[in-house]
Amino acid sequence: MSKNPPITKLLTKASNLKQKDETWEATVRLGRFWITPHRQPAYRPHITLLSRPSGAILCSQVQQLQPSPEQTLGQLLKAMCRPAPGAGRPCRPCQIDLDNPDLVASLAPQLQTIGIDCQYRSPLRSPKINCSPSKTNDRRT
Repeated sequence: MSKNPPITKLLTKASNLKQKDETWEATVRLGRFWITPHRQPAYRPHITLLSRPSGAILCSQVQQLQPSPEQTLGQLLKAMCRPAPGAGRPCRPCQIDLDNPDLVASLAPQLQTIGIDCQYRSPLRSPKINCSPSKTNDRRT
């Protein structure tokens, strides 16, 4: 059996979930840091985040390559069906805001089939997540 269920199966599962009157926010961004694997070239990872209005992170994914729109849709649908620990029960929102107009154009038609409106919003309302190393750990005197 496949590790990643096909999008149609995830769409069906998500469509059967209770719909909440919430607007979730999602972003796929290039990290502001480098990952340096042993004996491999360094790279800047692509980070996918999906959050609720409360600020709870429903999913976070770090990947070496930029995810395709289909991969991003799969991540969003998986987060609806199985949110990260502490992010609440499985459900689907009424709306998902993205900060990438090209991604909105790709995902909106498929999300609309399960009753989710997909909108472009930049900047997103959630507090900005700083992906750079913390300056509080700097012990210079």
